[in-house]
Amino acid sequence: IHREVSDMWGFHPPKTDDRNEIKHTWNAIEAFLESSEGERQPVVKLYEHLMVPPFGVRSGPLPIFLCAVMHHYKTEIALYENGSFIADWSMPVFERFLKAPQQFELKRFRMTGVRSDLFSHFSKVFNQSTETQTPDLLTVVTPLIRTIAQLPKYTLTTQELSDNAKNLRKVVLNAREPDELLFKQLPTAFGFSEFGTEAATSLESISKFFSELQNTLSELEQAYELLLNSVEHLLVEAFTLTPTAEGLRTELVARAEPLLAVTIEMDLKGFLIQVCSGGHDHTSWLEAIATYLAKKPPSAWVDTDKVQFESNLAQLARKFRHFEAVSYEKLAPTESAIGEPIRVGITVPNRTEQERVVTLTPTADAQTAEMEDEIRKIFDKFNVDGNPELHIAILARISQKWMQRLDE
Repeated sequence: IHREVSDMWGFHPPKTDDRNEIKHTWNAIEAFLESSEGERQPVVKLYEHLMVPPFGVRSGPLPIFLCAVMHHYKTEIALYENGSFIADWSMPVFERFLKAPQQFELKRFRMTGVRSDLFSHFSKVFNQSTETQTPDLLTVVTPLIRTIAQLPKYTLTTQELSDNAKNLRKVVLNAREPDELLFKQLPTAFGFSEFGTEAATSLESISKFFSELQNTLSELEQAYELLLNSVEHLLVEAFTLTPTAEGLRTELVARAEPLLAVTIEMDLKGFLIQVCSGGHDHTSWLEAIATYLAKKPPSAWVDTDKVQFESNLAQLARKFRHFEAVSYEKLAPTESAIGEPIRVGITVPNRTEQERVVTLTPTADAQTAEMEDEIRKIFDKFNVDGNPELHIAILARISQKWMQRLDE
């Protein structure tokens, strides 16, 4: 039964001139596999059948015969251990199979009719070649299960996904039968009818289903990246930074480094250390900041951790701005590549003093003369051009409102 066929060694049915009468045992195993179509069958049931007359196969060669038939029909057989689908038939699996066959079950599925045609579509989604292979359900199911299982914990728990993405995640994580997963559970997860073995399915429905499957897989794979994008956006909003990866980090580090040398408040100092830490690429830098503020890596977040991150970031941003303002003179700031730091303070009766250190960028600085001319025209329009003190008061009131908005 182990011989070379078409320049390939493998296990094959006994030849017609079989002298050892192995064909009877082989045929009995094939009949058992046929009985397992649609319903799992325990391996020990087959053993019990083959060990009694008329077969009388001894316990020693039994697993050898079964493994040979399983390998011959590998593309049609699903193996289960303690109820769990085994995608990879590795050597440790077969060692356990030999020692404890009572823990294993088999199920056969043959892709015929419509399902055979659908297989090629599934293979394209998962970049599996079908030109030189017999249609193999496991070559499709295995990468799908692996793709979902290897997603970050955040992606596996977040509810900030489309209904289709949550349905796909659920059916794959809870899948027990590979054929039912592909041909029943996946279509119904997207609102399509099941793909039966005989019933015709329109080409339009098939096209829509696979388009939806690809889009949904992309959504799941990009969910963590979108989370980091939201972390980046919240940093930009909290510290009024340039909304580019390089710009926001450069600006925040330039503002944080002087504070790091004089800050003693532990929470703020820890945050400053994360901001100023070098040796990280942009993604790792965002992850380090997010980890510090939420007390766990963003890849392991649940949705409530994101809310906690936003709250902690808002609190630290207020501390940052306050300390930046009150320490302005001690820090002896100098003009840098990102611009000149300017401390703005506004005090009005019966209100808390507002203060903030802002940065006048070189580009804006070069345009201040032109902006001043435009502002003078506005003052002239409202008949206040001849009162410089009133000009300052108006600009102070506007600045006060703007600072209030930034603090909200």
